[in-house]
Order: sequence, then structure tokens, then C-alpha cells
Amino acid sequence: MYLQKDWIIYIAKVLLIFCVLFYGTEAMIGLQAPGGGYYSPFLDKYLNYINWLRSSIMHGTKWLMQMLGYKMYMPNFYTLKIQNANGIAIGTGCLGYGVMSCWIALITANKGDWKFKAKWVLMGLLLIQFCNCIRMSLILLAGYKHWPTFNKISHHDFFNYMSYGVVILLMLWHQKTLTKNQALLENEEVAAI
Repeated sequence: MYLQKDWIIYIAKVLLIFCVLFYGTEAMIGLQAPGGGYYSPFLDKYLNYINWLRSSIMHGTKWLMQMLGYKMYMPNFYTLKIQNANGIAIGTGCLGYGVMSCWIALITANKGDWKFKAKWVLMGLLLIQFCNCIRMSLILLAGYKHWPTFNKISHHDFFNYMSYGVVILLMLWHQKTLTKNQALLENEEVAAI
């Protein structure tokens, strides 16, 4: 019965943290949209992590594409192009904040001290961002090389499958590490007595 209660509390924490992060981000997007009814210049200027996410994806994708030998440029804040060829526009739906919210919620609701959680949150976020850069690179390459089959796949679905697969693998690794750390702490406590 105790184990079941722990799981219910964990799931409730995960859902609460996810909702705060996901819907908080949705609210921030709305509050940072110039011309919107509730636009906040302060939030837009000083707390605009949405633009930071977009910029990191664009620069990461640009770097990956340049590593593959393509000349890239950004004609504006939302667009990344292969020189003299196609490009992509990165909107708010492309940022992956749903997957990131899920990852943060799963880790912070779990056991462990704040340093352990911070390390895992950061590692997961960086990996999710890297997956997003790979997705953007594949979209650019698909357009440039006219890959017909890739154009038929929803890149948002592709990213979600890839990212949630990464999240599941990371959670399994996280649980194994957490269990190992707890066993070591218990052994140290027994040895100290």
C-alpha cells in the first residue's frame, strides 16, 4: 500500500510540474507577442527564454549543417537557409518545450538531491535540443536533396517520437543511477553505525 501511495504522489507531482511549465510557457508566449492584448514589454525584453530556445536551435542547426559542408545564413530571427537554396522557419511549435517540460517534471518530481536533479535536467535538456537540431538539419537536407519520403513524414511527429524515446532511455538510466546512489548511501549509513 505504501508503494502505491508513493507512485500516486509522484504522478501528481509530475503532472503539476508539467502543467506549470507547459502552460506557463504558453502564457509567456502570449505575453511576449507584440500586438497581443496582454503584451508585456518587460517580459519580452528581460525574460524571453522562448527567443533563447529558438536562437539555440537555429545556431545549433546552422553549426551541424556547416559541419556537413553547407553554407548557411539567417535572413531573419525565425528563418535558417542553405545559401542559394531552401530554408526553414522555426516557429514556437518547433521549440520542443512540451518534451522539455515533461523531462523537467519527471526528474524534479523524483528522489535525489538538487545537484543530482540539476545535472540530469541539464543533460536531458541539452540532448533534447540536440535532437531538435538534428530534426531541423534533416528537414533542410530533405528539401535541398528533394527526398520525397521524408517530406511525407510529419517532422513534428518525428521529433516527438525521437525525443520521447530519448526521454524514456534517459529515465531508465536515471532510475538505475538513482537506485545505485541510494544503495551506496544506505551502505555508508550502515558502515557508520
